[in-house]
Amino acid sequence: MSFKKIEFGMAAAEKEKSNSSHLLIEGFLDAYGYIDEIIEGNKFLILGPKGSGKSAIGSKLELLSREMGNYTEQYYLGDFPYRPFSEIIPGKEAPENRYPNH
Repeated sequence: MSFKKIEFGMAAAEKEKSNSSHLLIEGFLDAYGYIDEIIEGNKFLILGPKGSGKSAIGSKLELLSREMGNYTEQYYLGDFPYRPFSEIIPGKEAPENRYPNH
């Protein structure tokens, strides 16, 4: 195979899911078996530092769920509605200081 024929994919899993979904289905290496654990119901939350593959796992799960007839939804913490937390602990501090940290 020539180097020009190698598909390296996209930098973001969300774009790869849209533009080259076959790379996520055929080429994603799940070395620790996370996908099977999530599908089987043993795990349900994906956490990790930036660049650790959270979006890639979520994107592959979304593609697999379509094939299996299941429903998958990804939620991003940046979209989480933190506003309701501002009323839990009243005070004059900045809102981010009043959020629960446990």
